[in-house]
Amino acid sequence: MYELSTGRDRRDFPEPPADLPTRPDRAPLLELNAVLHRACAPDPRQRYPDARAMLADLEHLDAGESVRARHALQRRWARVKRVAAPVVGILLVAGLAWGAFRSGRQTQPAQTPVAAVVSPHSVFVLPFRNGGTNGADWDLCDRVTEAFIDSLGLVPGVVVGPRKSGWVGLDEEQLLCSLSRTNAMRHVLTGRVAIEGETLSLGLRLFENDADPPVWAETFTGTTNQLIEFERRGLAGVLARFEVAVPEETQGRIDRLLTNNLAALGFARQARNQHHARGDVQQAFTEGMRLMQRALVADPGYVDADYMDVFFLRSVALDRAPAELWPNVRRRLDAVLTRDDTHTAALNELGGYFLFFERDWQAYDALHEREFALRSGRDYHMLQAFWLRISGRVEEARKEQRLSEDPEPMDFARFAMCSSRWAQREYESCIQVARRTLELFPGHADGYYWLAHCLVAKGDYAQGIAAIAESQAVQERQELTALLAVAHARQGERTKAEAVLGELLGQQRSRPYLNPYFVARVYAALGEKEHAMDWLQKAIDDRCEHLFIPDWGGLRTDWAWDGLTNETRYWHLCEQLAMGKDQWPR
Repeated sequence: MYELSTGRDRRDFPEPPADLPTRPDRAPLLELNAVLHRACAPDPRQRYPDARAMLADLEHLDAGESVRARHALQRRWARVKRVAAPVVGILLVAGLAWGAFRSGRQTQPAQTPVAAVVSPHSVFVLPFRNGGTNGADWDLCDRVTEAFIDSLGLVPGVVVGPRKSGWVGLDEEQLLCSLSRTNAMRHVLTGRVAIEGETLSLGLRLFENDADPPVWAETFTGTTNQLIEFERRGLAGVLARFEVAVPEETQGRIDRLLTNNLAALGFARQARNQHHARGDVQQAFTEGMRLMQRALVADPGYVDADYMDVFFLRSVALDRAPAELWPNVRRRLDAVLTRDDTHTAALNELGGYFLFFERDWQAYDALHEREFALRSGRDYHMLQAFWLRISGRVEEARKEQRLSEDPEPMDFARFAMCSSRWAQREYESCIQVARRTLELFPGHADGYYWLAHCLVAKGDYAQGIAAIAESQAVQERQELTALLAVAHARQGERTKAEAVLGELLGQQRSRPYLNPYFVARVYAALGEKEHAMDWLQKAIDDRCEHLFIPDWGGLRTDWAWDGLTNETRYWHLCEQLAMGKDQWPR
């Protein structure tokens, strides 16, 4: 049906067109699109089990019900059943034992259950949505959401639900219905922030139980520098519905919170801009961490800044092995997820901890399943593509990657476009993306980085060495020093390669930690297989991420190891990572 109506291969179906948000029939089109996506899923396990199941979805759609919400509910229920089965068995055994114990005792009068008490002044704040055209303002929406959660939580007598940032990608109307039935809050507050140039609007709606329309709604419109004023007026509107008084001291704390909220947002934005403008280099990480720490001083409750500080800390810590750093990162991530268990970036990073440090593939997969349930659109496809590449399922990853890509992205997505092509050995395509990145961002370290890697990989050593020199002029990186040695070795200049290797090994005197993965690549290029595998063993002991991630290397994907695949020891190394011949692709 899809191929007949569009003329396209069912395995290459696109996202809805860009002008869809302006159409009056947007909602039903998205619902129909969900049916088509499931019917045409490349993985047969994700398709409808039979025509009867697809007909049921079409009938629900015809009745005006949300098929997307049903699919999300089915995915969650499937995960619950997988977890619940062993738990139910344990509870059944425990119940039988308890019943046997009770049978020997005198029966006691039954107790009347106490009904759950719902506070009349309780509110669940849904993540505020970005209603503007600038997609980069998602962090502003997060900060306004937190301003309302934290400020309402300061008012005596008002109960506020936990932060759920990951829910921003889920259907808002469905969440409203679910929350009214499942959480112990009397009200739900929703918000939408839109910025067009210098014009700002903040729209708020307060619902009570299943009430529709909202019991209170208001939209504030003005200039962007009126944000704090609009936050203050919005809070006053909500509290007026609750008929609670705000003590003067509390109002002062709220005012300071809102001011610091905006200052913290500024520091966090500067940090992200440093990272995106310079690429994944130590200077960007160091400056980003400094700015994130300033954001946390301005607003200690800034969850996203807390996470980004952990991200920069892990990225900049070149003074010790990852094995020494990961336990501290784990503790910091647990603290973030305790405050917001739907924080998608923290879930992703915690999955990395389980894979890189614990080498627990099942825990890694489970964390990503939690994250998948909170992602949508391009973010969902990009995450799926990354996960599939790590699992060795390259063809499936390639399809997901195509669905994730904007024709001309202006942010870190360009890095993913390069790294994914390098991992899939599509070097010419990666070179084109890297050159375009350098046109848009002259001097961008990652543009040079991927250009150099792909030129060397395809055998264009002269241009590759020139790109390495340009990249090192922007920011010196260990892996590029190693790549220079690899380029010399592959073109037969062994003396030059050994000289660069000596320089790389000498860096241990100025940098306490040298990533053994890079050294192993040089020895492999020199044909010294045992030395290469000695350094790979050290990389395994040090818990180096490069061993797993095809976008940076990968013990089963990096072309540097093509000459080791006939060695028994190489496969023993793979088995230590659960990536042996019979274990991978997964």
